[in-house]
Amino acid sequence: MASIVFLLQRVGMTSFQLFILGGAPEVVVYDFACALQPYCMLREPNFFSKTLFVIDAFHAKGHTRCSHSAFLKTYHETIPVLTAVNSSATECGNSGILRIRKSVSYISQERAVIYTKTFLSLWNRRRIQKLEKVTLNTKH
Repeated sequence: MASIVFLLQRVGMTSFQLFILGGAPEVVVYDFACALQPYCMLREPNFFSKTLFVIDAFHAKGHTRCSHSAFLKTYHETIPVLTAVNSSATECGNSGILRIRKSVSYISQERAVIYTKTFLSLWNRRRIQKLEKVTLNTKH
């Protein structure tokens, strides 16, 4: 599996987004993959013909009417690389973004992009530092 894409929020795949991707991902992990897959197949069937759409583990519990083929855990045995996927990664990202949501709503788009990029850079740096600290403590 070369490309696994996590979508952070409900979005429609526009031609601009398809252009940015450069090619269809092999796997899309998304909380509403059950609805996104038919949406994408209706609009760009050739582009997404080899893409697997799956619902992340966190949201799978709420999809009682969806087929099991829409759940990430269904593919763990047949596609072993998916067992290493942290399907809660987007939820962690969303919790960070929620911290700046109100501030960003009051500034221009240009400054919002800079503010968000700075916030994410600092947030990621802090997480890396915590991981490094844990790694050092476990080696001693």
